[in-house]
Amino acid sequence: MTGTVVVPLDGSTLAEEAIPLAQAIAERTGSILHLLEVVPADSSASLQEEARAYLRSQARRIDDRVQISIHVGDPAEQIIDGAAELLDPTVVMTTHGRSGIRRWAFGSVAERVVHGAATPVLLIRSGLERPAVIDAILVPLDGTAYSEAALPYATDLAQAFDAVLHIARVVETTRLYARLTPQTPGAAEAIAEVVTGLVREARAYVERRVAGLREQGVRAEPHLLEGYAADALIGLEREGVTDLTVMATRARTGLSRVVFGSVAEQLLKLGTTPVMMVPPEPILEALASADAAQPSVSADR
Repeated sequence: MTGTVVVPLDGSTLAEEAIPLAQAIAERTGSILHLLEVVPADSSASLQEEARAYLRSQARRIDDRVQISIHVGDPAEQIIDGAAELLDPTVVMTTHGRSGIRRWAFGSVAERVVHGAATPVLLIRSGLERPAVIDAILVPLDGTAYSEAALPYATDLAQAFDAVLHIARVVETTRLYARLTPQTPGAAEAIAEVVTGLVREARAYVERRVAGLREQGVRAEPHLLEGYAADALIGLEREGVTDLTVMATRARTGLSRVVFGSVAEQLLKLGTTPVMMVPPEPILEALASADAAQPSVSADR
């Protein structure tokens, strides 16, 4: 599903940390690797040429087929627009760059790219050396079609890297138990019954998704977790079961109205694994169009 892997650079070694994983994804998926840099709108011709020379030197270190482009203007806007001009783009970038060494991605250029791009954005936490190998991929799902929009990308990467897909569903039981007070007789039994039903439903859902993936020849494993979504997923990451997390950016998690984007922020701040965030709307629109194109079947045939 990826045709071009886009790496925004700014001349810093921190931004360059995205190159090894981006290169590995491009090679495994047969995609084009594209290096992009944005210079200020008031930059001189010499500064633009300096930026172009920098990208050329980076490209030569990788492969003669690597593409480069210089864009002028607002960094986030130009990254979004520049990626949109390319074939099936996936943006791969670090959480820090030259201008944001002390700032997390959320609240800076990377956050704006995540929220504004209609394409997957893979964020890598800066300053952490990680091998450019993906043996296991974690996909958190919450039972909605929005969260499942991440599955096609995760499946594509799993097949490209021959990686295991770990499908996780978090039942946020902590929020239910937090409602218990001594003044609510019988509440414990009622909540326990609700939790049992939710866990049963979640387990069946995860097992169905895993069974479907295995039918496609994908190695997949189910994970049923309880607690706060971010805490449960970080705990799973610390068990060493994933090299990459792929998730939708705007889906609900379990019982709460917490968007997956905020969970991804916690994973980036507290975890070490790169996180690919997939905007669900383009996937769902494509599926809806495909369904609408199917010929209808008469009820009396």
